[in-house]
Amino acid sequence: MEEDKPKEPVTFDEVNNLAIQLKTLQVQTVTLGGEYHAVSLAVSDAYETSGLSNCKNKKKEISKKQKASNQASTKAFFKK
Repeated sequence: MEEDKPKEPVTFDEVNNLAIQLKTLQVQTVTLGGEYHAVSLAVSDAYETSGLSNCKNKKKEISKKQKASNQASTKAFFKK
């Protein structure tokens, strides 16, 4: 532990430098927050787009299967 020493008063320049550092950190935090938000939106959009693509692909697969099964069943009726 430190001994009880008389503390020196803080100078105006020290306070000013600390204020500048805090303001810089505040600006950096806001900037990072904006960048995080932009990345979050981009990821969300990419997820939604990939989900729509998967849905379209599955619908195409189902449609192909339905067409194939419909053709087979209707051919049975037309054979003599």
